[in-house]
Amino acid sequence: MGFIKFLIWLERLEFQIGQIYRKFSELFQNDLETSSLFHEISREAFSQSDQAILALKLAIKSGVQFQEMNLNPEHLVAINLELDRVKLFPRRPSLEQALKFALSLESGPDQTALIQSVPQSNPEISGLMRGLDDSRRRHHQALMELALKKKLLVPPDRARPKTESLAA
Repeated sequence: MGFIKFLIWLERLEFQIGQIYRKFSELFQNDLETSSLFHEISREAFSQSDQAILALKLAIKSGVQFQEMNLNPEHLVAINLELDRVKLFPRRPSLEQALKFALSLESGPDQTALIQSVPQSNPEISGLMRGLDDSRRRHHQALMELALKKKLLVPPDRARPKTESLAA
């Protein structure tokens, strides 16, 4: 996949994620703690979408020929399918459904593989991808804490992200 095409895909992905979390924030507005968490995560996703747009503008303006991205297209498809799952939700999902979806999204192996492969193939955006990875970990931790506090069932395989941090 081309570098520019990847940045366009990433911007759309983060924007979609922001929309999902904003919807969850609105759905659970009667629960201030839950609504606030989903709102904060949505704001971060929209910010990451903006960062991808900025990286895209800089890449186009630079005129540099970036190397082809060495990404597994199956990871991209799997992430898109994961986002499409939200369309199968009832009109008003339960808090448990929303948290399970969010935890799955934040700790999915396809996102992890994608985040880890991009800096190797294109160091130009390694900072952006490290930021996405850090956000993903923070979001997962906050969502887990909320699920535990609310005494909701959470799949045991979602107890923590499965990879080491990129910061190491």
